[in-house]
Amino acid sequence: MSSASVEPWVAVQKKTFERYCNTHLEKRQLAVVDLFEDFRDGVRLCFLVELLTRSSVGRVNKFPRRFQHKIENCSLALKKVTADGVKLVNIGPEDIEAGNQKLTLGLIWSIILKYQISAFIDQDSKKSPKQWLLDWLREKLRPKGKTVNNLTTDWNDGELLPALVDAVSPGLFPDWDSMPNDPVSNIGQAMKVANDWLGVNPLIAAADMANPHVDEKSMMTYLSQYVGADTKPGAPIGQHKSLNAGNVRVYGPALEEQVLVNTETRFFIDATKAGKGLVSLAFGGPAQPKVDIKSNPGKPQEVVFTAPKAGDYDVTINFENKEIPHSPVRIHVIPEDPDASKCVIKGLNPNIQVGPINSFMVDGSNAGGTGFLEVGVHGPSMPANQIFVEHKGDQKFDCKFVVVEKGSFLVNIKWHGEHVPGSPFEVVGDVKR
Repeated sequence: MSSASVEPWVAVQKKTFERYCNTHLEKRQLAVVDLFEDFRDGVRLCFLVELLTRSSVGRVNKFPRRFQHKIENCSLALKKVTADGVKLVNIGPEDIEAGNQKLTLGLIWSIILKYQISAFIDQDSKKSPKQWLLDWLREKLRPKGKTVNNLTTDWNDGELLPALVDAVSPGLFPDWDSMPNDPVSNIGQAMKVANDWLGVNPLIAAADMANPHVDEKSMMTYLSQYVGADTKPGAPIGQHKSLNAGNVRVYGPALEEQVLVNTETRFFIDATKAGKGLVSLAFGGPAQPKVDIKSNPGKPQEVVFTAPKAGDYDVTINFENKEIPHSPVRIHVIPEDPDASKCVIKGLNPNIQVGPINSFMVDGSNAGGTGFLEVGVHGPSMPANQIFVEHKGDQKFDCKFVVVEKGSFLVNIKWHGEHVPGSPFEVVGDVKR
Protein backbone atom coordinates (compact mmCIF):
# COMPACT_ATOMS: atom_id res chain seq x y z
CA MET A 1 0.00 0.00 0.00
CA SER A 2 1.56 3.31 -1.05
CA SER A 3 1.83 6.20 1.40
CA ALA A 4 -0.49 8.22 -0.81
CA SER A 5 -3.32 5.73 -0.22
CA VAL A 6 -2.96 5.43 3.57
CA GLU A 7 -6.18 6.34 5.36
CA PRO A 8 -5.86 9.27 7.82
CA TRP A 9 -6.66 7.14 10.88
CA VAL A 10 -3.95 4.66 9.87
CA ALA A 11 -1.33 7.41 9.72
CA VAL A 12 -2.28 8.81 13.15
CA GLN A 13 -2.54 5.40 14.77
CA LYS A 14 0.79 4.36 13.27
CA LYS A 15 2.56 7.39 14.77
CA THR A 16 0.96 6.84 18.18
CA PHE A 17 1.82 3.15 18.27
CA GLU A 18 5.40 3.86 17.15
CA ARG A 19 5.81 6.29 20.05
CA TYR A 20 4.29 3.78 22.46
CA CYS A 21 6.69 1.04 21.34
CA ASN A 22 9.67 3.37 21.55
CA THR A 23 8.94 4.33 25.17
CA HIS A 24 9.73 0.69 25.96
CA LEU A 25 12.35 -0.15 23.34
CA GLU A 26 14.52 2.81 24.37
CA LYS A 27 15.39 0.80 27.49
CA ARG A 28 17.45 -1.40 25.16
CA GLN A 29 18.69 1.53 23.08
CA LEU A 30 16.38 0.49 20.24
CA ALA A 31 13.62 2.25 18.30
CA VAL A 32 11.16 1.70 15.50
CA VAL A 33 11.03 4.30 12.77
CA ASP A 34 8.46 2.59 10.58
CA LEU A 35 6.08 0.31 12.47
CA PHE A 36 5.20 -1.71 9.38
CA GLU A 37 8.78 -2.31 8.25
CA ASP A 38 10.79 -2.49 11.47
CA PHE A 39 8.84 -5.39 13.00
CA ARG A 40 9.02 -7.57 9.88
CA ASP A 41 12.13 -9.48 10.94
CA GLY A 42 10.65 -10.02 14.41
CA VAL A 43 13.74 -8.89 16.33
CA ARG A 44 12.42 -5.66 17.83
CA LEU A 45 8.98 -7.23 18.24
CA CYS A 46 10.51 -9.96 20.41
CA PHE A 47 12.41 -7.40 22.48
CA LEU A 48 9.24 -5.34 22.95
CA VAL A 49 7.35 -8.40 24.16
CA GLU A 50 10.18 -9.32 26.55
CA LEU A 51 10.14 -5.81 28.04
CA LEU A 52 6.36 -5.90 28.52
CA THR A 53 6.13 -9.42 29.89
CA ARG A 54 9.43 -9.16 31.80
CA SER A 55 10.39 -12.60 30.62
CA SER A 56 12.20 -14.24 27.72
CA VAL A 57 10.43 -15.24 24.54
CA GLY A 58 13.09 -17.85 23.78
CA ARG A 59 16.06 -17.85 21.45
CA VAL A 60 15.82 -14.84 19.11
CA ASN A 61 17.73 -14.79 15.85
CA LYS A 62 19.16 -11.28 16.09
CA PHE A 63 20.42 -11.17 12.51
CA PRO A 64 17.77 -12.96 10.44
CA ARG A 65 18.53 -13.04 6.74
CA ARG A 66 16.20 -15.73 5.55
CA PHE A 67 12.44 -15.64 5.38
CA GLN A 68 12.17 -18.62 7.71
CA HIS A 69 14.31 -16.96 10.37
CA LYS A 70 12.05 -13.89 10.35
CA ILE A 71 8.94 -16.07 10.61
CA GLU A 72 10.45 -17.90 13.57
CA ASN A 73 11.16 -14.62 15.38
CA CYS A 74 7.63 -13.33 14.78
CA SER A 75 6.23 -16.67 15.96
CA LEU A 76 8.16 -16.42 19.23
CA ALA A 77 6.64 -13.01 19.96
CA LEU A 78 3.09 -14.03 19.05
CA LYS A 79 3.24 -17.26 21.05
CA LYS A 80 4.49 -15.37 24.11
CA VAL A 81 1.73 -12.75 24.15
CA THR A 82 -0.92 -15.36 23.34
CA ALA A 83 0.22 -17.45 26.29
CA ASP A 84 0.04 -14.30 28.41
CA GLY A 85 -3.62 -13.80 27.58
CA VAL A 86 -3.47 -11.46 24.58
CA LYS A 87 -6.28 -12.27 22.17
CA LEU A 88 -5.13 -12.30 18.56
CA VAL A 89 -7.71 -12.77 15.82
CA ASN A 90 -6.46 -13.84 12.38
CA ILE A 91 -2.96 -12.45 13.00
CA GLY A 92 -0.11 -14.76 12.11
CA PRO A 93 3.67 -14.41 11.83
CA GLU A 94 3.40 -14.28 8.04
CA ASP A 95 1.22 -11.15 8.31
CA ILE A 96 3.80 -9.34 10.41
CA GLU A 97 6.69 -10.41 8.17
CA ALA A 98 4.73 -9.19 5.13
CA GLY A 99 4.27 -5.74 6.73
CA ASN A 100 0.47 -6.01 6.64
CA GLN A 101 -0.53 -2.59 7.91
CA LYS A 102 -3.91 -3.22 9.49
CA LEU A 103 -2.91 -6.54 11.06
CA THR A 104 0.31 -5.03 12.45
CA LEU A 105 -1.77 -2.20 13.95
CA GLY A 106 -4.17 -4.82 15.28
CA LEU A 107 -1.33 -6.68 16.99
CA ILE A 108 0.08 -3.57 18.67
CA TRP A 109 -3.41 -2.48 19.75
CA SER A 110 -3.98 -5.90 21.36
CA ILE A 111 -0.65 -5.51 23.17
CA ILE A 112 -1.60 -2.00 24.37
CA LEU A 113 -4.96 -3.23 25.63
CA LYS A 114 -3.27 -5.97 27.64
CA TYR A 115 -0.20 -4.26 29.04
CA GLN A 116 -1.20 -0.60 29.11
CA ILE A 117 -4.96 -0.18 29.60
CA SER A 118 -6.18 -3.43 31.14
CA ALA A 119 -3.29 -3.40 33.59
CA PHE A 120 -5.31 -1.05 35.79
CA ILE A 121 -8.67 -2.85 35.48
CA ASP A 122 -9.85 -5.26 38.14
CA GLN A 123 -10.06 -8.76 36.73
CA ASP A 124 -13.64 -9.08 38.02
CA SER A 125 -14.76 -5.95 36.18
CA LYS A 126 -17.36 -6.53 33.48
CA LYS A 127 -16.66 -3.21 31.81
CA SER A 128 -14.86 -3.02 28.50
CA PRO A 129 -11.48 -1.20 28.58
CA LYS A 130 -13.06 1.72 26.74
CA GLN A 131 -15.95 2.04 29.21
CA TRP A 132 -13.66 1.62 32.19
CA LEU A 133 -11.30 4.37 30.98
CA LEU A 134 -14.20 6.69 30.17
CA ASP A 135 -15.67 6.22 33.65
CA TRP A 136 -12.27 6.86 35.26
CA LEU A 137 -11.87 10.11 33.32
CA ARG A 138 -15.40 11.19 34.28
CA GLU A 139 -14.65 10.59 37.94
CA LYS A 140 -11.41 12.56 37.75
CA LEU A 141 -12.91 15.52 35.90
CA ARG A 142 -16.21 15.78 37.76
CA PRO A 143 -14.72 17.95 40.56
CA LYS A 144 -13.51 20.33 37.85
CA GLY A 145 -17.06 20.75 36.55
CA LYS A 146 -16.18 18.99 33.31
CA THR A 147 -18.34 16.44 31.50
CA VAL A 148 -16.83 13.69 29.37
CA ASN A 149 -19.06 11.86 26.91
CA ASN A 150 -16.46 10.27 24.65
CA LEU A 151 -12.76 9.75 24.02
CA THR A 152 -12.59 11.71 20.77
CA THR A 153 -14.43 14.95 19.95
CA ASP A 154 -14.89 16.07 23.57
CA TRP A 155 -11.12 16.59 23.69
CA ASN A 156 -10.87 18.74 20.56
CA ASP A 157 -11.43 22.14 22.22
CA GLY A 158 -8.33 21.97 24.41
CA GLU A 159 -10.24 22.39 27.69
CA LEU A 160 -10.38 18.84 29.04
CA LEU A 161 -6.69 17.91 28.92
CA PRO A 162 -5.41 20.87 31.02
CA ALA A 163 -8.18 20.12 33.52
CA LEU A 164 -7.17 16.43 33.61
CA VAL A 165 -3.52 17.28 34.31
CA ASP A 166 -4.56 19.43 37.28
CA ALA A 167 -7.05 16.80 38.43
CA VAL A 168 -4.43 14.04 38.48
CA SER A 169 -1.96 16.29 40.30
CA PRO A 170 -3.85 19.20 41.97
CA GLY A 171 -1.99 22.47 41.57
CA LEU A 172 0.27 21.24 38.78
CA PHE A 173 -1.64 23.11 36.06
CA PRO A 174 -3.39 25.98 37.87
CA ASP A 175 -4.11 27.85 34.63
CA TRP A 176 -6.40 25.10 33.32
CA ASP A 177 -9.53 27.23 33.76
CA SER A 178 -8.18 30.43 32.17
CA MET A 179 -6.69 29.23 28.90
CA PRO A 180 -7.15 31.26 25.69
CA ASN A 181 -9.22 29.95 22.79
CA ASP A 182 -6.35 28.09 21.15
CA PRO A 183 -6.98 24.32 21.32
CA VAL A 184 -3.71 23.13 19.79
CA SER A 185 -1.60 25.43 21.97
CA ASN A 186 -3.56 24.51 25.13
CA ILE A 187 -3.25 20.79 24.45
CA GLY A 188 0.45 21.17 23.71
CA GLN A 189 1.08 23.03 26.97
CA ALA A 190 -0.83 20.44 28.98
CA MET A 191 1.08 17.60 27.29
CA LYS A 192 4.39 19.24 28.13
CA VAL A 193 3.51 19.67 31.81
CA ALA A 194 2.24 16.08 31.96
CA ASN A 195 5.41 14.80 30.31
CA ASP A 196 7.72 16.86 32.54
CA TRP A 197 6.09 16.12 35.89
CA LEU A 198 3.83 13.08 35.50
CA GLY A 199 5.90 11.01 33.10
CA VAL A 200 3.04 10.91 30.59
CA ASN A 201 4.58 10.48 27.17
CA PRO A 202 3.17 12.65 24.34
CA LEU A 203 2.10 9.66 22.24
CA ILE A 204 -0.27 11.70 20.08
CA ALA A 205 0.36 15.09 18.48
CA ALA A 206 -1.55 18.08 19.87
CA ALA A 207 -2.89 18.90 16.40
CA ASP A 208 -4.21 15.34 16.03
CA MET A 209 -6.02 15.52 19.36
CA ALA A 210 -7.64 18.80 18.29
CA ASN A 211 -8.81 17.24 15.02
CA PRO A 212 -12.55 16.33 14.96
CA HIS A 213 -11.57 13.03 13.31
CA VAL A 214 -9.07 12.08 16.00
CA ASP A 215 -8.40 8.33 16.24
CA GLU A 216 -10.05 6.77 19.30
CA LYS A 217 -7.45 4.05 19.86
CA SER A 218 -4.68 6.65 19.80
CA MET A 219 -6.58 8.69 22.37
CA MET A 220 -7.11 5.67 24.61
CA THR A 221 -3.41 4.82 24.40
CA TYR A 222 -2.41 8.35 25.42
CA LEU A 223 -5.07 9.01 28.08
CA SER A 224 -4.62 5.64 29.81
CA GLN A 225 -1.16 6.79 30.93
CA TYR A 226 -2.78 9.19 33.38
CA VAL A 227 -4.32 6.34 35.35
CA GLY A 228 -1.04 5.24 36.90
CA ALA A 229 0.73 8.60 36.76
CA ASP A 230 2.63 9.81 39.83
CA THR A 231 3.87 13.33 40.40
CA LYS A 232 7.65 13.61 40.25
CA PRO A 233 9.61 15.16 43.13
CA GLY A 234 10.16 18.87 42.72
CA ALA A 235 6.99 19.48 40.73
CA PRO A 236 5.68 23.07 41.08
CA ILE A 237 2.67 22.11 43.19
CA GLY A 238 0.80 24.71 45.21
CA GLN A 239 2.64 27.65 43.71
CA HIS A 240 1.10 30.78 42.25
CA LYS A 241 -0.21 30.55 38.75
CA SER A 242 2.65 30.14 36.35
CA LEU A 243 3.63 32.69 33.76
CA ASN A 244 1.73 31.73 30.65
CA ALA A 245 2.23 33.57 27.37
CA GLY A 246 -0.79 31.68 26.03
CA ASN A 247 -3.04 33.76 28.29
CA VAL A 248 -2.06 37.09 26.74
CA ARG A 249 -4.87 38.60 24.64
CA VAL A 250 -4.43 41.31 22.00
CA TYR A 251 -7.30 43.36 20.59
CA GLY A 252 -8.32 46.84 19.51
CA PRO A 253 -9.20 49.03 16.54
CA ALA A 254 -5.66 49.07 15.11
CA LEU A 255 -5.95 45.33 14.49
CA GLU A 256 -9.57 45.25 13.41
CA GLU A 257 -9.89 48.24 11.07
CA GLN A 258 -7.94 49.93 8.30
CA VAL A 259 -5.65 52.60 9.73
CA LEU A 260 -4.92 55.89 7.97
CA VAL A 261 -1.28 56.93 7.63
CA ASN A 262 -0.14 59.65 10.06
CA THR A 263 -3.25 59.05 12.15
CA GLU A 264 -3.16 57.94 15.77
CA THR A 265 -4.76 54.57 16.55
CA ARG A 266 -4.45 52.08 19.36
CA PHE A 267 -4.60 48.46 20.46
CA PHE A 268 -4.55 46.72 23.83
CA ILE A 269 -2.45 43.91 25.34
CA ASP A 270 -4.20 42.10 28.19
CA ALA A 271 -1.70 40.06 30.21
CA THR A 272 -3.70 40.15 33.45
CA LYS A 273 -4.30 36.37 33.31
CA ALA A 274 -0.76 35.49 32.27
CA GLY A 275 1.01 36.24 35.55
CA LYS A 276 3.38 39.01 36.53
CA GLY A 277 5.70 39.22 33.56
CA LEU A 278 7.19 41.66 31.09
CA VAL A 279 5.58 42.36 27.73
CA SER A 280 7.91 43.41 24.92
CA LEU A 281 7.10 44.58 21.38
CA ALA A 282 9.00 44.64 18.10
CA PHE A 283 7.69 46.42 15.00
CA GLY A 284 8.44 45.61 11.38
CA GLY A 285 7.16 47.54 8.39
CA PRO A 286 7.92 50.16 5.76
CA ALA A 287 8.97 52.76 8.36
CA GLN A 288 9.54 53.14 12.08
CA PRO A 289 6.18 53.98 13.68
CA LYS A 290 5.65 56.29 16.62
CA VAL A 291 4.63 54.16 19.60
CA ASP A 292 3.49 55.17 23.06
CA ILE A 293 2.79 52.39 25.60
CA LYS A 294 0.55 53.25 28.55
CA SER A 295 0.57 50.83 31.49
CA ASN A 296 -1.84 50.67 34.41
CA PRO A 297 -1.37 48.00 37.12
CA GLY A 298 -4.00 45.28 36.87
CA LYS A 299 -5.30 46.56 33.54
CA PRO A 300 -4.49 45.90 29.87
CA GLN A 301 -1.64 47.92 28.37
CA GLU A 302 -2.68 50.52 25.81
CA VAL A 303 -0.42 50.87 22.77
CA VAL A 304 -0.87 54.13 20.84
CA PHE A 305 0.41 53.71 17.30
CA THR A 306 1.06 56.19 14.47
CA ALA A 307 2.51 55.07 11.12
CA PRO A 308 4.40 57.61 8.98
CA LYS A 309 4.02 55.52 5.82
CA ALA A 310 1.36 53.29 4.33
CA GLY A 311 1.84 49.51 4.28
CA ASP A 312 1.63 46.47 6.54
CA TYR A 313 3.23 46.65 9.98
CA ASP A 314 3.87 43.38 11.83
CA VAL A 315 3.97 43.55 15.63
CA THR A 316 5.81 40.72 17.41
CA ILE A 317 4.62 40.39 21.00
CA ASN A 318 6.62 38.51 23.65
CA PHE A 319 5.69 37.77 27.24
CA GLU A 320 8.72 37.00 29.40
CA ASN A 321 10.77 36.36 26.22
CA LYS A 322 8.20 33.89 24.87
CA GLU A 323 6.16 34.82 21.80
CA ILE A 324 2.42 34.76 22.45
CA PRO A 325 -0.02 32.76 20.28
CA HIS A 326 -0.99 34.45 17.00
CA SER A 327 2.03 36.77 17.12
CA PRO A 328 2.97 38.67 15.05
CA VAL A 329 -0.23 40.65 14.62
CA ARG A 330 -0.64 42.90 11.60
CA ILE A 331 -1.69 46.55 11.33
CA HIS A 332 -2.76 47.52 7.83
CA VAL A 333 -2.05 51.21 7.16
CA ILE A 334 -3.61 52.86 4.12
CA PRO A 335 -2.45 56.14 2.53
CA GLU A 336 -4.14 59.48 2.96
CA ASP A 337 -6.55 60.63 0.25
CA PRO A 338 -4.52 61.89 -2.73
CA ASP A 339 -3.99 65.64 -2.96
CA ALA A 340 -2.38 66.67 -6.25
CA SER A 341 -1.83 70.21 -4.96
CA LYS A 342 0.90 68.87 -2.67
CA CYS A 343 3.00 67.46 -5.51
CA VAL A 344 6.25 69.29 -6.22
CA ILE A 345 7.79 69.39 -9.72
CA LYS A 346 11.55 69.91 -9.92
CA GLY A 347 13.84 70.39 -12.91
CA LEU A 348 11.31 70.86 -15.72
CA ASN A 349 13.00 73.42 -17.98
CA PRO A 350 10.70 75.67 -20.07
CA ASN A 351 13.17 75.26 -22.93
CA ILE A 352 13.58 71.62 -23.82
CA GLN A 353 16.00 69.95 -26.18
CA VAL A 354 14.98 68.30 -29.40
CA GLY A 355 16.69 64.92 -29.74
CA PRO A 356 18.43 64.39 -26.38
CA ILE A 357 16.71 63.20 -23.19
CA ASN A 358 14.90 65.80 -21.09
CA SER A 359 14.25 65.04 -17.41
CA PHE A 360 12.46 66.31 -14.34
CA MET A 361 11.35 64.94 -10.97
CA VAL A 362 7.91 64.62 -9.35
CA ASP A 363 7.88 64.58 -5.54
CA GLY A 364 4.58 63.14 -4.28
CA SER A 365 5.84 62.16 -0.83
CA ASN A 366 3.38 64.54 0.84
CA ALA A 367 0.57 64.14 -1.66
CA GLY A 368 -1.10 60.99 -0.23
CA GLY A 369 -2.61 58.29 -2.37
CA THR A 370 -0.79 55.24 -3.69
CA GLY A 371 1.56 56.98 -6.11
CA PHE A 372 -0.55 56.86 -9.27
CA LEU A 373 1.33 59.26 -11.56
CA GLU A 374 0.47 60.06 -15.19
CA VAL A 375 2.85 61.95 -17.51
CA GLY A 376 2.03 63.02 -21.06
CA VAL A 377 3.98 65.23 -23.49
CA HIS A 378 2.06 66.58 -26.51
CA GLY A 379 3.76 68.50 -29.36
CA PRO A 380 2.81 70.47 -32.43
CA SER A 381 2.02 67.37 -34.52
CA MET A 382 2.81 64.35 -32.32
CA PRO A 383 3.36 63.33 -28.71
CA ALA A 384 6.79 62.74 -27.25
CA ASN A 385 8.72 59.99 -28.96
CA GLN A 386 9.58 58.28 -25.64
CA ILE A 387 8.51 58.79 -21.99
CA PHE A 388 10.11 57.00 -19.04
CA VAL A 389 8.84 57.17 -15.43
CA GLU A 390 10.86 55.52 -12.66
CA HIS A 391 9.73 55.29 -9.03
CA LYS A 392 12.68 56.09 -6.76
CA GLY A 393 10.89 55.29 -3.51
CA ASP A 394 8.89 57.33 -1.02
CA GLN A 395 6.56 58.37 -3.88
CA LYS A 396 9.29 60.24 -5.71
CA PHE A 397 9.65 59.76 -9.47
CA ASP A 398 12.28 60.44 -12.10
CA CYS A 399 10.65 61.34 -15.43
CA LYS A 400 12.42 61.42 -18.82
CA PHE A 401 11.16 62.12 -22.32
CA VAL A 402 12.42 62.65 -25.87
CA VAL A 403 10.89 64.92 -28.55
CA VAL A 404 11.91 64.94 -32.21
CA GLU A 405 10.37 68.18 -33.51
CA LYS A 406 10.62 71.88 -32.75
CA GLY A 407 7.76 73.91 -31.39
CA SER A 408 5.54 74.27 -28.34
CA PHE A 409 4.76 71.29 -26.14
CA LEU A 410 2.33 70.72 -23.28
CA VAL A 411 3.57 68.54 -20.41
CA ASN A 412 0.61 67.04 -18.53
CA ILE A 413 1.37 65.75 -15.04
CA LYS A 414 -1.49 64.21 -13.08
CA TRP A 415 -1.58 62.71 -9.60
CA HIS A 416 -4.44 60.24 -9.22
CA GLY A 417 -6.17 61.82 -12.19
CA GLU A 418 -5.82 65.43 -11.03
CA HIS A 419 -3.39 67.98 -12.50
CA VAL A 420 -0.53 68.97 -10.24
CA PRO A 421 0.05 72.73 -9.69
CA GLY A 422 1.09 74.36 -13.00
CA SER A 423 0.00 71.42 -15.16
CA PRO A 424 -0.22 71.37 -18.09
CA PHE A 425 3.20 73.01 -18.40
CA GLU A 426 4.04 74.82 -21.66
CA VAL A 427 7.59 74.21 -22.85
CA VAL A 428 9.39 74.95 -26.12
CA GLY A 429 11.62 72.63 -28.05
CA ASP A 430 14.04 74.99 -29.70
CA VAL A 431 17.38 73.21 -29.91
CA LYS A 432 18.07 70.27 -32.20
CA ARG A 433 21.27 68.30 -31.80
